[in-house]
Amino acid sequence: MPARASTSAASIAPRVGASRTRRGRCARSSTRVPRSSAVASAGGGAVVVLGTDEADMRMTAQAVRDAMPSCLLLCVLHDDRDGLTRGGVEHALELGPWEGCYRLVGASGEDAAVVATDPTEGLARSLGLVPVLCVVGVARETCLGEDANGARTTRAARRAAVAGVPTIAVSVPTRSPDAPAAPAASALARLLRAVAR
Repeated sequence: MPARASTSAASIAPRVGASRTRRGRCARSSTRVPRSSAVASAGGGAVVVLGTDEADMRMTAQAVRDAMPSCLLLCVLHDDRDGLTRGGVEHALELGPWEGCYRLVGASGEDAAVVATDPTEGLARSLGLVPVLCVVGVARETCLGEDANGARTTRAARRAAVAGVPTIAVSVPTRSPDAPAAPAASALARLLRAVAR
């Protein structure tokens, strides 16, 4: 059974079992999200990676892992849609395609950023992790100059930053699925190595 997560204030509910919204808060079962041995660590720091494409997220996660081998990874796949969900709407939180990865069904990048990084009841906190960095992308989206303000990647990064997590947005400036993302992942790894020194 998938966990449920809501982006309502103070109601991120990454818990397994039935949940319902009541007066802007989430009623939750007492069963917690299954802990993944790849990410579970009492109070450990983690890099949160957000993205829409499984292959691109694997590439991004590998770039982070290569540059910051001592950090744990928490990956959250989300749908390629606009906006932050409001009004107590909940999304299914499922185990993702590999250990340490989750899928937030029906959610935008902004939703994923809130669900993963919320310092009070977010996914990272429920797993005993402290997000030390959030990486949004590698995405394929025009995200330069004036286009950056409305870009989904930028908006998701801003949501994570508002939660107090330093954030890097990585984008290949095209929507073409054939555009190579490897150069952007390589640049990300070089940047992270320089920052981690």
